[in-house]
Amino acid sequence: MKQFERQYNLALAGFQEKAAFWVRWAVLFLAAMTLALAPESVGVGSGALMAVMGAAAALNLGLLFFPKGVINFLRRWWVSLWFDLVLATLLVAFTGEAGSQFFYLYFLAIFWAALSGSRRAAVRTAAVSLLCYFTVLGLKGELGWGTAGLFDLFFKVWLLSLTAYWAGLISDQQKRWMSRHRELVRAAEDWSKTVSDIQSAAMFGIGALLSSSKSIEETLGLTLDAVEDILKADRCSILLLDKATNELVLRAARGTRAGAVGKLRLRSDQGLAGQVLRTGQPLNVPDTDREPLFVPSPQGYDKIRSMLVVPLLVSDHRVGVINISSVKQQRSFSDRELAAIKLVANYAALALENAGILEEKEREATTDGLTGLFNYRYFQKRLEELTSDGGHLALIWMDLDFFKEYNDTFGHIKGSEVLKQLAGIITGALESREAVISRYGGDEFAVIVPGAGVKEGLAEADRVRRAVFGTDFTGKRPGAKRISASIGLACFPEDARGYRDLVEKADQAMYRAKERGKNRIAFWSRDKIEMRN
Repeated sequence: MKQFERQYNLALAGFQEKAAFWVRWAVLFLAAMTLALAPESVGVGSGALMAVMGAAAALNLGLLFFPKGVINFLRRWWVSLWFDLVLATLLVAFTGEAGSQFFYLYFLAIFWAALSGSRRAAVRTAAVSLLCYFTVLGLKGELGWGTAGLFDLFFKVWLLSLTAYWAGLISDQQKRWMSRHRELVRAAEDWSKTVSDIQSAAMFGIGALLSSSKSIEETLGLTLDAVEDILKADRCSILLLDKATNELVLRAARGTRAGAVGKLRLRSDQGLAGQVLRTGQPLNVPDTDREPLFVPSPQGYDKIRSMLVVPLLVSDHRVGVINISSVKQQRSFSDRELAAIKLVANYAALALENAGILEEKEREATTDGLTGLFNYRYFQKRLEELTSDGGHLALIWMDLDFFKEYNDTFGHIKGSEVLKQLAGIITGALESREAVISRYGGDEFAVIVPGAGVKEGLAEADRVRRAVFGTDFTGKRPGAKRISASIGLACFPEDARGYRDLVEKADQAMYRAKERGKNRIAFWSRDKIEMRN
Protein backbone atom coordinates (compact mmCIF):
# COMPACT_ATOMS: atom_id res chain seq x y z
CA MET A 1 0.00 0.00 0.00
CA LYS A 2 2.78 2.41 0.89
CA GLN A 3 4.59 1.56 -2.34
CA PHE A 4 1.41 2.40 -4.29
CA GLU A 5 1.07 5.73 -2.46
CA ARG A 6 4.68 6.64 -3.23
CA GLN A 7 4.23 5.80 -6.94
CA TYR A 8 0.89 7.66 -7.06
CA ASN A 9 2.44 10.81 -5.59
CA LEU A 10 5.47 10.50 -7.88
CA ALA A 11 3.47 10.09 -11.10
CA LEU A 12 0.78 12.64 -10.19
CA ALA A 13 2.73 15.35 -8.46
CA GLY A 14 0.36 18.28 -8.93
CA PHE A 15 -3.35 18.93 -8.67
CA GLN A 16 -3.67 19.19 -12.47
CA GLU A 17 -2.10 15.77 -13.04
CA LYS A 18 -4.27 14.11 -10.41
CA ALA A 19 -7.39 15.77 -11.86
CA ALA A 20 -6.49 14.68 -15.40
CA PHE A 21 -5.88 11.13 -14.18
CA TRP A 22 -9.31 10.79 -12.60
CA VAL A 23 -11.11 12.72 -15.39
CA ARG A 24 -9.59 10.26 -17.85
CA TRP A 25 -11.17 7.38 -15.96
CA ALA A 26 -14.51 9.23 -15.88
CA VAL A 27 -14.34 9.79 -19.65
CA LEU A 28 -13.57 6.11 -20.23
CA PHE A 29 -16.52 5.19 -18.04
CA LEU A 30 -18.78 7.57 -20.03
CA ALA A 31 -17.51 6.13 -23.34
CA ALA A 32 -18.11 2.59 -22.11
CA MET A 33 -21.67 3.53 -21.08
CA THR A 34 -22.23 5.09 -24.51
CA LEU A 35 -20.95 1.95 -26.20
CA ALA A 36 -23.15 -0.25 -24.03
CA LEU A 37 -26.35 1.79 -23.98
CA ALA A 38 -26.30 3.56 -27.34
CA PRO A 39 -24.23 1.45 -29.72
CA GLU A 40 -26.11 2.95 -32.70
CA SER A 41 -24.40 6.31 -32.01
CA VAL A 42 -21.04 4.63 -32.57
CA GLY A 43 -21.92 2.56 -35.53
CA VAL A 44 -19.18 0.67 -37.33
CA GLY A 45 -16.53 2.48 -35.27
CA SER A 46 -17.13 0.49 -32.11
CA GLY A 47 -13.96 -1.54 -32.52
CA ALA A 48 -11.86 1.57 -33.05
CA LEU A 49 -13.51 3.24 -30.05
CA MET A 50 -12.70 0.26 -27.88
CA ALA A 51 -9.07 0.43 -29.06
CA VAL A 52 -8.92 4.13 -28.13
CA MET A 53 -10.40 3.38 -24.71
CA GLY A 54 -7.88 0.59 -24.18
CA ALA A 55 -4.99 2.93 -25.01
CA ALA A 56 -6.29 5.53 -22.53
CA ALA A 57 -6.71 2.90 -19.83
CA ALA A 58 -3.18 1.59 -20.53
CA LEU A 59 -1.74 5.11 -20.14
CA ASN A 60 -3.56 5.66 -16.86
CA LEU A 61 -2.47 2.32 -15.48
CA GLY A 62 1.06 2.82 -16.80
CA LEU A 63 1.39 6.04 -14.82
CA LEU A 64 1.11 3.98 -11.65
CA PHE A 65 3.94 1.65 -12.69
CA PHE A 66 6.27 3.68 -14.92
CA PRO A 67 9.74 4.34 -13.46
CA LYS A 68 10.74 7.85 -12.45
CA GLY A 69 12.69 8.46 -15.67
CA VAL A 70 9.67 7.70 -17.87
CA ILE A 71 7.40 9.86 -15.70
CA ASN A 72 9.82 12.80 -16.03
CA PHE A 73 9.97 12.30 -19.82
CA LEU A 74 6.16 12.31 -20.12
CA ARG A 75 5.95 15.40 -17.95
CA ARG A 76 8.73 17.29 -19.79
CA TRP A 77 7.18 16.77 -23.26
CA TRP A 78 3.57 17.11 -22.12
CA VAL A 79 2.81 13.68 -23.55
CA SER A 80 -0.31 13.29 -21.40
CA LEU A 81 -1.75 16.57 -22.73
CA TRP A 82 -1.22 15.62 -26.36
CA PHE A 83 -2.62 12.18 -25.64
CA ASP A 84 -5.74 13.75 -24.12
CA LEU A 85 -6.19 15.99 -27.18
CA VAL A 86 -5.92 12.96 -29.46
CA LEU A 87 -8.25 11.00 -27.16
CA ALA A 88 -10.84 13.78 -27.24
CA THR A 89 -10.58 14.05 -31.03
CA LEU A 90 -10.99 10.32 -31.57
CA LEU A 91 -13.92 10.14 -29.13
CA VAL A 92 -15.57 12.99 -31.02
CA ALA A 93 -14.92 11.19 -34.31
CA PHE A 94 -16.48 7.93 -33.10
CA THR A 95 -19.45 9.29 -31.14
CA GLY A 96 -21.43 11.71 -33.23
CA GLU A 97 -18.89 14.23 -34.54
CA ALA A 98 -20.44 17.71 -34.23
CA GLY A 99 -23.02 16.52 -31.72
CA SER A 100 -20.59 14.57 -29.54
CA GLN A 101 -20.58 15.36 -25.86
CA PHE A 102 -16.87 14.55 -25.75
CA PHE A 103 -16.20 17.91 -27.44
CA TYR A 104 -16.10 19.42 -23.95
CA LEU A 105 -12.95 17.43 -23.16
CA TYR A 106 -11.12 20.14 -25.07
CA PHE A 107 -12.09 22.55 -22.30
CA LEU A 108 -10.34 20.39 -19.73
CA ALA A 109 -7.24 20.14 -21.92
CA ILE A 110 -7.11 23.93 -22.25
CA PHE A 111 -7.45 24.46 -18.48
CA TRP A 112 -4.82 21.81 -17.84
CA ALA A 113 -2.42 23.52 -20.24
CA ALA A 114 -3.07 26.89 -18.58
CA LEU A 115 -2.57 25.64 -15.05
CA SER A 116 0.44 23.50 -15.92
CA GLY A 117 2.04 26.06 -18.20
CA SER A 118 0.88 29.56 -19.06
CA ARG A 119 -1.65 31.71 -20.96
CA ARG A 120 0.29 31.05 -24.17
CA ALA A 121 0.04 27.29 -23.62
CA ALA A 122 -3.74 27.64 -23.18
CA VAL A 123 -4.10 29.59 -26.46
CA ARG A 124 -1.99 27.05 -28.34
CA THR A 125 -4.01 24.16 -26.92
CA ALA A 126 -7.25 25.91 -27.94
CA ALA A 127 -5.89 26.36 -31.48
CA VAL A 128 -4.82 22.72 -31.71
CA SER A 129 -8.19 21.63 -30.32
CA LEU A 130 -10.04 23.61 -32.99
CA LEU A 131 -7.75 22.23 -35.67
CA CYS A 132 -8.33 18.65 -34.50
CA TYR A 133 -12.07 19.18 -34.20
CA PHE A 134 -12.61 20.71 -37.62
CA THR A 135 -10.26 18.15 -39.20
CA VAL A 136 -12.52 15.39 -37.88
CA LEU A 137 -15.61 17.19 -39.17
CA GLY A 138 -13.96 17.69 -42.55
CA LEU A 139 -12.93 14.07 -42.86
CA LYS A 140 -16.42 12.97 -41.83
CA GLY A 141 -18.07 15.42 -44.22
CA GLU A 142 -19.81 17.16 -41.36
CA LEU A 143 -18.59 20.65 -42.18
CA GLY A 144 -21.51 22.63 -43.50
CA TRP A 145 -21.52 26.15 -44.86
CA GLY A 146 -25.14 26.79 -44.22
CA THR A 147 -26.49 28.93 -41.43
CA ALA A 148 -26.50 26.10 -38.89
CA GLY A 149 -23.01 24.96 -39.87
CA LEU A 150 -21.52 28.45 -39.70
CA PHE A 151 -23.26 29.09 -36.38
CA ASP A 152 -21.80 25.87 -34.95
CA LEU A 153 -18.41 26.77 -36.38
CA PHE A 154 -18.31 30.26 -34.86
CA PHE A 155 -19.90 29.10 -31.60
CA LYS A 156 -17.24 26.42 -31.09
CA VAL A 157 -14.44 28.85 -32.00
CA TRP A 158 -15.84 31.49 -29.65
CA LEU A 159 -16.37 28.93 -26.86
CA LEU A 160 -12.83 27.53 -27.02
CA SER A 161 -11.32 31.01 -27.38
CA LEU A 162 -13.24 32.24 -24.34
CA THR A 163 -12.12 29.17 -22.43
CA ALA A 164 -8.49 29.88 -23.40
CA TYR A 165 -8.89 33.52 -22.28
CA TRP A 166 -10.32 32.66 -18.87
CA ALA A 167 -7.90 29.78 -18.40
CA GLY A 168 -5.06 32.21 -19.15
CA LEU A 169 -6.35 34.67 -16.56
CA ILE A 170 -6.57 31.89 -14.01
CA SER A 171 -3.05 30.76 -14.95
CA ASP A 172 -1.63 34.28 -14.52
CA GLN A 173 -3.39 34.73 -11.20
CA GLN A 174 -2.16 31.34 -10.03
CA LYS A 175 1.41 32.29 -10.91
CA ARG A 176 1.08 35.57 -9.00
CA TRP A 177 -0.28 33.68 -5.98
CA MET A 178 2.47 31.11 -6.17
CA SER A 179 5.12 33.81 -6.56
CA ARG A 180 3.72 35.69 -3.58
CA HIS A 181 3.52 32.45 -1.61
CA ARG A 182 7.18 31.70 -2.35
CA GLU A 183 8.14 35.23 -1.29
CA LEU A 184 6.21 34.85 1.95
CA VAL A 185 7.78 31.45 2.60
CA ARG A 186 11.25 32.87 1.97
CA ALA A 187 10.50 35.86 4.19
CA ALA A 188 9.20 33.56 6.93
CA GLU A 189 12.28 31.36 6.64
CA ASP A 190 14.59 34.39 6.69
CA TRP A 191 12.72 35.82 9.68
CA SER A 192 12.79 32.49 11.48
CA LYS A 193 16.52 32.17 10.79
CA THR A 194 17.10 35.75 11.93
CA VAL A 195 15.14 35.18 15.14
CA SER A 196 16.98 31.91 15.69
CA ASP A 197 20.33 33.62 15.08
CA ILE A 198 19.40 36.44 17.47
CA GLN A 199 18.29 33.95 20.12
CA SER A 200 21.45 31.89 19.63
CA ALA A 201 23.62 34.99 19.85
CA ALA A 202 21.72 36.16 22.93
CA MET A 203 22.06 32.78 24.62
CA PHE A 204 25.75 32.67 23.70
CA GLY A 205 26.17 36.15 25.17
CA ILE A 206 24.36 35.11 28.34
CA GLY A 207 26.56 32.02 28.59
CA ALA A 208 29.70 34.11 28.07
CA LEU A 209 28.63 36.62 30.74
CA LEU A 210 27.81 33.92 33.25
CA SER A 211 31.03 32.04 32.51
CA SER A 212 33.07 35.19 33.13
CA SER A 213 31.44 36.05 36.47
CA LYS A 214 33.77 35.59 39.43
CA SER A 215 31.41 35.77 42.38
CA ILE A 216 28.22 34.02 43.34
CA GLU A 217 26.33 37.31 43.81
CA GLU A 218 27.35 38.54 40.35
CA THR A 219 26.29 35.22 38.82
CA LEU A 220 22.91 35.35 40.55
CA GLY A 221 22.28 38.88 39.29
CA LEU A 222 23.23 38.02 35.69
CA THR A 223 21.00 34.94 35.78
CA LEU A 224 17.96 36.93 36.92
CA ASP A 225 18.70 39.57 34.24
CA ALA A 226 18.61 36.82 31.60
CA VAL A 227 15.38 35.32 32.97
CA GLU A 228 13.67 38.72 32.99
CA ASP A 229 14.80 39.48 29.42
CA ILE A 230 13.54 36.14 28.08
CA LEU A 231 10.23 35.74 29.94
CA LYS A 232 9.26 39.25 31.08
CA ALA A 233 8.09 37.57 34.27
CA ASP A 234 6.39 39.38 37.17
CA ARG A 235 8.75 37.72 39.65
CA CYS A 236 11.82 35.56 39.54
CA SER A 237 14.10 34.27 42.26
CA ILE A 238 16.93 31.83 42.89
CA LEU A 239 17.13 29.48 45.86
CA LEU A 240 20.43 27.73 46.56
CA LEU A 241 20.89 24.57 48.58
CA ASP A 242 22.58 25.04 51.96
CA LYS A 243 24.27 21.68 52.45
CA ALA A 244 24.92 22.30 56.14
CA THR A 245 21.20 22.62 56.97
CA ASN A 246 19.77 20.82 53.91
CA GLU A 247 17.60 23.86 53.22
CA LEU A 248 16.87 25.97 50.15
CA VAL A 249 17.86 29.58 50.88
CA LEU A 250 16.54 32.56 48.91
CA ARG A 251 19.75 34.18 47.59
CA ALA A 252 18.46 36.57 44.90
CA ALA A 253 15.05 37.88 43.81
CA ARG A 254 13.34 40.35 41.47
CA GLY A 255 9.83 41.68 41.93
CA THR A 256 9.57 40.65 45.57
CA ARG A 257 10.54 42.15 48.91
CA ALA A 258 14.29 42.53 49.23
CA GLY A 259 14.13 41.81 52.95
CA ALA A 260 13.34 38.16 52.28
CA VAL A 261 16.68 37.57 50.54
CA GLY A 262 18.97 35.54 52.79
CA LYS A 263 16.22 35.00 55.35
CA LEU A 264 13.62 32.88 53.58
CA ARG A 265 14.44 29.20 54.01
CA LEU A 266 12.58 26.11 52.83
CA ARG A 267 13.16 22.47 53.57
CA SER A 268 14.84 20.83 50.62
CA ASP A 269 11.78 18.58 50.15
CA GLN A 270 9.17 21.32 50.57
CA GLY A 271 6.81 22.50 47.83
CA LEU A 272 7.45 22.82 44.12
CA ALA A 273 11.05 23.88 44.65
CA GLY A 274 11.74 20.78 46.74
CA GLN A 275 10.11 18.52 44.16
CA VAL A 276 12.19 20.02 41.33
CA LEU A 277 15.37 19.80 43.40
CA ARG A 278 14.68 16.15 44.23
CA THR A 279 13.75 14.98 40.72
CA GLY A 280 15.99 17.29 38.72
CA GLN A 281 13.04 17.92 36.34
CA PRO A 282 11.38 21.32 35.70
CA LEU A 283 7.74 21.95 36.62
CA ASN A 284 5.41 24.16 34.56
CA VAL A 285 2.35 25.08 36.63
CA PRO A 286 -0.23 27.15 34.68
CA ASP A 287 -2.69 27.24 37.63
CA THR A 288 -1.28 27.07 41.16
CA ASP A 289 -4.78 26.51 42.62
CA ARG A 290 -4.77 23.06 41.03
CA GLU A 291 -1.24 22.15 42.13
CA PRO A 292 -1.19 20.26 45.47
CA LEU A 293 2.56 20.85 45.96
CA PHE A 294 2.23 24.62 45.72
CA VAL A 295 2.89 26.48 48.99
CA PRO A 296 0.83 29.73 49.09
CA SER A 297 2.59 33.05 49.65
CA PRO A 298 2.61 34.47 53.20
CA GLN A 299 -0.04 36.99 54.12
CA GLY A 300 0.66 40.41 52.63
CA TYR A 301 2.28 39.05 49.46
CA ASP A 302 0.60 39.02 46.03
CA LYS A 303 -1.07 35.76 45.05
CA ILE A 304 1.05 33.67 42.65
CA ARG A 305 -1.15 32.40 39.81
CA SER A 306 1.35 30.47 37.66
CA MET A 307 4.89 29.17 38.15
CA LEU A 308 7.80 27.73 36.26
CA VAL A 309 10.45 26.05 38.43
CA VAL A 310 13.72 24.92 36.81
CA PRO A 311 16.56 23.04 38.56
CA LEU A 312 20.15 24.24 38.71
CA LEU A 313 22.20 21.13 37.98
CA VAL A 314 25.85 20.34 37.31
CA SER A 315 25.88 16.71 36.18
CA ASP A 316 24.02 14.98 39.05
CA HIS A 317 25.00 17.66 41.55
CA ARG A 318 21.99 19.78 42.57
CA VAL A 319 22.84 23.43 43.20
CA GLY A 320 19.37 24.96 43.64
CA VAL A 321 16.33 26.11 41.64
CA ILE A 322 15.10 29.10 39.62
CA ASN A 323 11.51 30.20 40.40
CA ILE A 324 9.58 32.21 37.79
CA SER A 325 6.16 33.45 38.91
CA SER A 326 3.18 35.20 37.31
CA VAL A 327 1.01 37.19 39.71
CA LYS A 328 -0.99 39.41 37.32
CA GLN A 329 -2.59 36.61 35.32
CA GLN A 330 -2.43 32.87 34.72
CA ARG A 331 0.25 31.97 32.24
CA SER A 332 1.31 28.74 30.59
CA PHE A 333 4.99 28.93 29.74
CA SER A 334 5.70 27.56 26.24
CA ASP A 335 8.09 24.74 25.37
CA ARG A 336 10.39 27.27 23.70
CA GLU A 337 10.45 29.44 26.84
CA LEU A 338 11.12 26.37 28.98
CA ALA A 339 13.98 25.29 26.68
CA ALA A 340 15.53 28.78 26.86
CA ILE A 341 15.32 28.93 30.67
CA LYS A 342 16.76 25.41 30.97
CA LEU A 343 19.74 26.55 28.90
CA VAL A 344 20.16 29.63 31.12
CA ALA A 345 19.90 27.36 34.18
CA ASN A 346 22.63 25.09 32.82
CA TYR A 347 24.93 28.06 32.24
CA ALA A 348 24.06 29.49 35.66
CA ALA A 349 24.62 26.23 37.55
CA LEU A 350 28.06 25.80 36.01
CA ALA A 351 28.91 29.46 36.64
CA LEU A 352 27.73 29.21 40.27
CA GLU A 353 29.90 26.17 40.84
CA ASN A 354 32.91 27.90 39.26
CA ALA A 355 32.24 31.10 41.22
CA GLY A 356 31.94 29.06 44.42
CA ILE A 357 35.28 27.40 43.72
CA LEU A 358 36.88 30.78 43.00
CA GLU A 359 35.42 32.28 46.16
CA GLU A 360 36.59 29.28 48.17
CA LYS A 361 40.11 29.59 46.75
CA GLU A 362 40.09 33.33 47.37
CA ARG A 363 38.84 32.70 50.89
CA GLU A 364 41.61 30.19 51.46
CA ALA A 365 44.17 32.65 50.11
CA THR A 366 43.01 35.46 52.39
CA THR A 367 41.67 33.61 55.46
CA ASP A 368 43.44 32.09 58.41
CA GLY A 369 42.61 28.39 58.47
CA LEU A 370 42.38 28.12 62.24
CA THR A 371 40.40 31.19 63.31
CA GLY A 372 38.53 32.13 60.11
CA LEU A 373 39.89 35.70 60.41
CA PHE A 374 41.84 37.41 57.65
CA ASN A 375 45.44 36.24 57.36
CA TYR A 376 48.76 38.07 57.27
CA ARG A 377 48.71 38.37 53.45
CA TYR A 378 45.30 40.03 53.32
CA PHE A 379 46.13 42.27 56.28
CA GLN A 380 49.19 43.69 54.53
CA LYS A 381 47.33 44.22 51.26
CA ARG A 382 44.39 45.96 52.93
CA LEU A 383 46.56 48.14 55.15
CA GLU A 384 48.63 49.24 52.14
CA GLU A 385 45.44 50.13 50.22
CA LEU A 386 44.00 52.18 53.10
CA THR A 387 47.21 54.10 53.79
CA SER A 388 47.66 54.77 50.05
CA ASP A 389 44.21 56.38 49.99
CA GLY A 390 45.41 58.87 52.61
CA GLY A 391 42.50 58.38 54.99
CA HIS A 392 42.73 58.23 58.79
CA LEU A 393 42.88 54.88 60.57
CA ALA A 394 43.91 53.27 63.82
CA LEU A 395 45.98 50.07 63.99
CA ILE A 396 45.49 47.88 67.06
CA TRP A 397 48.29 45.36 67.63
CA MET A 398 47.57 42.64 70.20
CA ASP A 399 49.60 39.82 71.68
CA LEU A 400 48.29 37.34 74.26
CA ASP A 401 49.81 37.25 77.72
CA PHE A 402 50.73 33.91 79.31
CA PHE A 403 49.69 32.00 76.18
CA LYS A 404 52.90 29.92 76.20
CA GLU A 405 52.27 28.95 79.80
CA TYR A 406 48.68 28.05 78.89
CA ASN A 407 49.91 25.72 76.13
CA ASP A 408 52.42 24.13 78.50
CA THR A 409 49.66 23.55 81.04
CA PHE A 410 46.71 22.54 78.89
CA GLY A 411 48.35 21.43 75.67
CA HIS A 412 48.44 22.84 72.15
CA ILE A 413 45.02 21.51 71.20
CA LYS A 414 43.44 23.56 73.95
CA GLY A 415 45.62 26.47 72.88
CA SER A 416 44.24 26.23 69.34
CA GLU A 417 40.73 26.26 70.75
CA VAL A 418 41.56 29.48 72.61
CA LEU A 419 42.71 31.12 69.38
CA LYS A 420 39.48 30.06 67.65
CA GLN A 421 37.45 31.45 70.52
CA LEU A 422 39.38 34.73 70.43
CA ALA A 423 38.20 35.36 66.87
CA GLY A 424 34.63 35.61 68.12
CA ILE A 425 35.59 37.56 71.23
CA ILE A 426 37.43 40.27 69.27
CA THR A 427 34.69 40.50 66.63
CA GLY A 428 31.99 40.81 69.27
CA ALA A 429 33.87 43.44 71.28
CA LEU A 430 34.46 45.88 68.41
CA GLU A 431 31.81 48.52 67.66
CA SER A 432 33.16 49.41 64.23
CA ARG A 433 31.49 47.34 61.52
CA GLU A 434 34.26 48.31 59.07
CA ALA A 435 37.10 46.93 61.20
CA VAL A 436 39.47 44.49 59.48
CA ILE A 437 40.44 41.76 61.96
CA SER A 438 43.46 39.57 61.18
CA ARG A 439 45.52 36.90 62.81
CA TYR A 440 49.03 38.10 62.07
CA GLY A 441 50.70 34.92 63.28
CA GLY A 442 50.97 32.77 66.41
CA ASP A 443 49.06 34.53 69.16
CA GLU A 444 49.38 38.00 67.56
CA PHE A 445 46.27 39.74 66.21
CA ALA A 446 45.91 43.01 64.30
CA VAL A 447 42.81 45.17 63.89
CA ILE A 448 42.52 47.99 61.36
CA VAL A 449 39.84 50.56 62.26
CA PRO A 450 39.24 52.80 59.21
CA GLY A 451 38.41 56.46 59.93
CA ALA A 452 39.46 56.24 63.58
CA GLY A 453 41.85 58.52 65.49
CA VAL A 454 43.63 57.99 68.81
CA LYS A 455 40.49 58.47 70.90
CA GLU A 456 38.35 56.03 68.90
CA GLY A 457 41.24 53.59 68.57
CA LEU A 458 41.86 53.54 72.33
CA ALA A 459 38.15 52.93 73.00
CA GLU A 460 38.07 49.97 70.62
CA ALA A 461 41.33 48.58 72.02
CA ASP A 462 40.04 48.77 75.58
CA ARG A 463 36.83 46.98 74.67
CA VAL A 464 38.92 44.15 73.19
CA ARG A 465 41.26 44.03 76.19
CA ARG A 466 38.35 43.86 78.66
CA ALA A 467 36.59 41.15 76.62
CA VAL A 468 39.73 38.97 76.51
CA PHE A 469 40.52 39.39 80.19
CA GLY A 470 36.89 38.83 81.09
CA THR A 471 36.91 35.37 79.53
CA ASP A 472 38.12 32.51 81.70
CA PHE A 473 39.99 30.09 79.46
CA THR A 474 41.50 28.09 82.36
CA GLY A 475 38.30 26.72 83.85
CA LYS A 476 39.46 28.12 87.23
CA ARG A 477 42.25 25.59 87.41
CA PRO A 478 44.44 26.25 90.49
CA GLY A 479 47.78 27.79 89.61
CA ALA A 480 46.87 28.54 85.99
CA LYS A 481 47.63 32.08 84.86
CA ARG A 482 44.77 34.05 83.37
CA ILE A 483 45.14 34.87 79.68
CA SER A 484 45.05 38.57 78.88
CA ALA A 485 46.12 40.83 76.03
CA SER A 486 48.84 43.43 75.71
CA ILE A 487 47.85 45.98 73.06
CA GLY A 488 49.74 48.60 71.10
CA LEU A 489 48.08 51.40 69.14
CA ALA A 490 49.36 53.60 66.32
CA CYS A 491 47.39 55.94 64.06
CA PHE A 492 47.81 57.01 60.47
CA PRO A 493 48.87 59.54 59.37
CA GLU A 494 49.61 61.04 62.81
CA ASP A 495 52.19 58.42 63.89
CA ALA A 496 53.55 57.02 60.59
CA ARG A 497 54.12 57.93 56.94
CA GLY A 498 53.44 54.53 55.46
CA TYR A 499 51.99 51.14 56.27
CA ARG A 500 55.35 49.51 57.14
CA ASP A 501 56.21 52.31 59.54
CA LEU A 502 52.69 52.06 61.03
CA VAL A 503 53.09 48.32 61.73
CA GLU A 504 56.47 48.87 63.34
CA LYS A 505 55.09 51.66 65.57
CA ALA A 506 52.10 49.57 66.69
CA ASP A 507 54.40 46.58 67.41
CA GLN A 508 56.72 48.78 69.50
CA ALA A 509 53.77 50.08 71.50
CA MET A 510 52.55 46.52 72.14
CA TYR A 511 55.94 45.47 73.53
CA ARG A 512 55.93 48.55 75.79
CA ALA A 513 52.54 47.36 77.19
CA LYS A 514 54.05 43.94 77.96
CA GLU A 515 57.05 45.52 79.66
CA ARG A 516 54.77 47.65 81.84
CA GLY A 517 52.91 44.70 83.33
CA LYS A 518 50.79 43.12 80.59
CA ASN A 519 47.01 43.42 80.14
CA ARG A 520 47.60 47.05 79.25
CA ILE A 521 47.36 49.40 76.27
CA ALA A 522 50.25 51.52 75.00
CA PHE A 523 49.83 54.15 72.27
CA TRP A 524 51.82 56.73 70.39
CA SER A 525 51.35 60.39 71.18
CA ARG A 526 53.59 63.13 69.73
CA ASP A 527 56.43 60.77 68.78
CA LYS A 528 56.50 58.95 72.10
CA ILE A 529 54.77 55.94 73.60
CA GLU A 530 52.36 56.51 76.46
CA MET A 531 50.36 54.14 78.62
CA ARG A 532 46.60 54.32 78.88
CA ASN A 533 45.41 54.79 82.46
